[in-house]
Amino acid sequence: MSGREERERAVELYFTTSMSTKQVVEHLGYPTRQCLERWLHADPRYADVVPKPPIPLGARRRAVELCLSGMQRKQAAAELGAGTGAVHHWCFCSIVC
Repeated sequence: MSGREERERAVELYFTTSMSTKQVVEHLGYPTRQCLERWLHADPRYADVVPKPPIPLGARRRAVELCLSGMQRKQAAAELGAGTGAVHHWCFCSIVC
């Protein structure tokens, strides 16, 4: 089986079953989960499957702005209805990325 056929088989299995990416990889024995997720993101059908982020990007930016202005992450999270861990992640990513 060629690489393209393996890719198509893995992507189709994901879309035609209720398997998670982890389960597809375990079932087929290939690829890695991260590789399968890249393949899925390249497929136009994937946009209909992935839920929208629960916290809008604008609110995420606002959380980072609040933290950078001196507000504690726990306070920013409470104000925006997000988890403290999520705010920590957004702040970390805004610095690193």
